[in-house]
Amino acid sequence: PGSYKFTLKSYLADSPAKFSTTLLDVEYRPFFYQDPLYRSIAAIILLFLIAAFLRIKTRIHKMREKEMLELIDLRTEQLRATNEQLRASILKDPMTGLCNRRYLFEIEQPRYERKLYAIHKEIMEKGPDFVPDEGKVTGLFMIDISGLKKINEQRGYEFGDKLLLNFAEMLKNSVRKDDLIVRWGGDEFLSILNATDPSHLPVYAHKVIEAAQKGIVVDDLTIPLSLSIGFSSMPFYKGEKNLSFEENLLMSDMALFKALTAGENKIMQAVPGNTVPERAEIEVFMKNIDKG
Repeated sequence: PGSYKFTLKSYLADSPAKFSTTLLDVEYRPFFYQDPLYRSIAAIILLFLIAAFLRIKTRIHKMREKEMLELIDLRTEQLRATNEQLRASILKDPMTGLCNRRYLFEIEQPRYERKLYAIHKEIMEKGPDFVPDEGKVTGLFMIDISGLKKINEQRGYEFGDKLLLNFAEMLKNSVRKDDLIVRWGGDEFLSILNATDPSHLPVYAHKVIEAAQKGIVVDDLTIPLSLSIGFSSMPFYKGEKNLSFEENLLMSDMALFKALTAGENKIMQAVPGNTVPERAEIEVFMKNIDKG
């Protein structure tokens, strides 16, 4: 685009001058899109459109990111809930709903071991005559139901399962909120009484046996049960030396073994001797129990 001048020379044969010169002015105007003003406006509009596009794209990206994060949170919560349900199913007895051995050793044992360590530390600091927790102890009761196999054979395993379920409910009602009932396996249960006066331990054992003798109601039938109970108190010894949580359980298991050999509805308490038994002695005793 621009202004141009053209010089035209023409040859005239019949003219004395022979040549004729003509000046021609030509102005070539630019197309609208070649106008600088238009280009400036177009550039501004283009930049605005690019900015708007990027803004929309960013907003869409943020919306998708938000949706993705919400979906991740939802899936994470669902996974957490599923894991909790799975863990709960692993740590509970499916028949009775009571805690099982795995729960006891994974969840409760570390807590009891910490408590035993704190008691030991306190005795070491204040002397062997110091009485921790105002003399309160933890009672560990191993409870075995006698004759369950015979009941299953006579009335069927479905009836026996209902009997176990109702017996477990009776045990749950026999303890406080902070105590614990564990399905130890088969026809054996573990009852743990926390912060209990030592004199109350045999009272509780007799209470459970009396409740079982009165009978467990199943399908409008009252079934009297015979039990064997072995129990011990934790800490087992007074003073600096003491047993671990698992060794305390073994003491109750030993007492249960003696109760079983003594006959039905017997209660035996494991009491401290003059010396702390060696671990090897305990292991030999448990092997003898396993062999019958």
